[in-house]
Amino acid sequence: MHSNQESFDQKESLAVISGMIKQTQGLMQESAFYFILWGSVIALANLAHYCLLVYSSYSHPYMVWLITIPAWLASMLYGRKQSREALVTTHLDKIITVVWLSFGISIFLLIILGQVINTHFNPVIMLMAAIPTFISGFTIKEKSLTFGAVLFWLAGSIAFFTDTTVHYLIAAVATIGGFLIPGIILAKKRK
Repeated sequence: MHSNQESFDQKESLAVISGMIKQTQGLMQESAFYFILWGSVIALANLAHYCLLVYSSYSHPYMVWLITIPAWLASMLYGRKQSREALVTTHLDKIITVVWLSFGISIFLLIILGQVINTHFNPVIMLMAAIPTFISGFTIKEKSLTFGAVLFWLAGSIAFFTDTTVHYLIAAVATIGGFLIPGIILAKKRK
């Protein structure tokens, strides 16, 4: 009788874990909005920054990054709506949320404090973007996110060996492959 109870407990534990992963996959598919939004905004900002640097005499090309402010607002509003509508929040959901929140805070601080060392940090941001993307892909078993993380790692590594101006093109490509395309794939799976 003891081995039956142990066997049942193992089976029950696996069922609970499997259910949590499925629930988290559903949440991540609902989160396709974020990947599509940020993939579009960041790719567009990188391309615009590159074009302003190369093809114009505009002295403040970094101003294009102000388009991230409405994206932050849209993310916060959508997140609030999602949390109100969520019936269940699993432990994995919370972990993924905290990983992405940590990434956002780190990027914000890097942008603000990076000015102190007067360096271009696009390669570092790409390397950092790989971490939550990889964790998300691994957790929900979504290959497009895992591939996106590998793309961020490769692009960030390559960018260290290129001219600063080219960083913006590399980052645009990495963002399209790392966020936008996986977001579209997640959105299609949701439907």
